[in-house]
Amino acid sequence: MGFICGEAMKIAQVVRNYNKTSGISKVVADLSEELFALGHEIHVFTNTWNNYGNSGMVFHKIPILKLNFPFEVSTFNYFSNLLVKPCDYDVVNNHSDSTVFGIYTAHSCHGFRWKEIIKDKNKLRQKESKCTSLDRYIIGMEEEVFLKKRYKKIIAVSHYLKRQIIETYGVPAEDIIVVYNAINLEEYKTPKDKIRLCIRSEHNISEEEKVLFFAGYDFRLKGLDVVIKALGHLAQSNVKLIVVGRDREGQSIMNIFSKLASELNIGDKVSFVGSKKNIRDYYFASDIFVFPTQSDTFGMVELEAMASGLPLIVSSSQFNGGCEIMEDGRECFILKDHRDPVELAQKIKCLVENEELRGKMGKAAFETAQDHSLPKMANNVLEVYKSTL
Repeated sequence: MGFICGEAMKIAQVVRNYNKTSGISKVVADLSEELFALGHEIHVFTNTWNNYGNSGMVFHKIPILKLNFPFEVSTFNYFSNLLVKPCDYDVVNNHSDSTVFGIYTAHSCHGFRWKEIIKDKNKLRQKESKCTSLDRYIIGMEEEVFLKKRYKKIIAVSHYLKRQIIETYGVPAEDIIVVYNAINLEEYKTPKDKIRLCIRSEHNISEEEKVLFFAGYDFRLKGLDVVIKALGHLAQSNVKLIVVGRDREGQSIMNIFSKLASELNIGDKVSFVGSKKNIRDYYFASDIFVFPTQSDTFGMVELEAMASGLPLIVSSSQFNGGCEIMEDGRECFILKDHRDPVELAQKIKCLVENEELRGKMGKAAFETAQDHSLPKMANNVLEVYKSTL
């Protein structure tokens, strides 16, 4: 393809699932539609898209074999390499789901996580830290991309992730450009009061009670045990916790966390609601977002919480890429020790008891979210695209 500066580009986006519900899939869907709105020709290579997307965009079905999840991932990689022809496009943007040559957007670095676990023999003894066949395959894909330089440029969603890739695979720093995730701010302009009342009523929460909100996948890694233990230190307060999301260990891990809450005599204060398509409504129903993660490259949940006007309590940028766009005491409280439930309880208590501070930090969080709009991310991504032509 021959691109002339200022002209529309023919862009291929490669992602296993394309939807507007949550996670990487939603980021890619929002970015693709924003690029299409700017006049670019967008082709999406994916397995499922469920009628999402602008009618002017072109969708290409990548088949997968659904024997199990690792097989889905591996067959998507195989068939995408077979069906995506980089020479047919000005830009191919691969979103971590395959080794197709082009611009590689990294959303995580599995190799770094397992390198850290190997260093810690205590973690190796834990069931949740065993390297699965899926983990091994994804690490193999990362090695294929990073060590064999199957990329034109790498987009990392945070400086935290950029450091992980450099440390784990020795990728030159100049090959990696940081572009933070963005959010569709229009989705958060809906009036909140009726939604807030409805969700609270559904979970028997009065307006006088304060709600902590936790959302994510892989509950141990994201620090749910610390949140529950912190709530245990506030057992006599009018604070409740809503947990949205799921875990790779399924119901067994939910039972462990439910048991922990019961042992701390706060079982009636914790609501596990599973995965939700309307996760935005739960932000609207909440008062404080808590995210003491052990490792997260850039949690979209943090950006969603900010767009909802919630103050946050989060891990530092040493463990959490999303923290890079926040300032301690402005939008959030940054934990000195994200594994310390006492410190977390103190921060929660401070916000619960100070309505003025809670409102001030929530307003600052909302303002910060406005600086992470889809148009801004799309323009930053386009600059990376153009640098490779």
